Amino acid sequence: MVDYEKMKKRIIKNIKSGYIEGAPVEKYFSEDRDIALNLAENDGIFCVENYMDSMFLDDFEVMYLAYLHDGISMLTFVSQRLRDDYDFMLMAVSRNGNALRYASKELQNNEKLIRIAEEYTIYDEYAEKYDEDSPFSAFEIIKPKIKGLNKR
Repeated sequence: MVDYEKMKKRIIKNIKSGYIEGAPVEKYFSEDRDIALNLAENDGIFCVENYMDSMFLDDFEVMYLAYLHDGISMLTFVSQRLRDDYDFMLMAVSRNGNALRYASKELQNNEKLIRIAEEYTIYDEYAEKYDEDSPFSAFEIIKPKIKGLNKR
């Protein structure tokens, strides 16, 4: 019988040193939150999505650590509940205003989030023109909302 705690410590040590033991994480530890947190912090969303149970895509702290590691691109993996979560989206938009693109429709119309997004939006005309799926296209979501707020 495998000593769960001993193996878990070894896996976390390997994660922190940049070596991931995919098979044991996938099969034996896929619902272990400590491992999910370490994967998110050290390796980002790819490892969380591929090695861990999908429940962690709905875990505020795990997704926050993945966001700090990977940035805006990981928001495509975030659960709908977190897209609807004001605090989660406030954190995301405060780091990059383009994150507003991934918020729920209701939060995309939240005045405070729009103003924060305006302050923290990186606009790249080249990306806007040549890459439809670029997170920079979020600026197109924000621009009309800002104009609407300024009319009030």
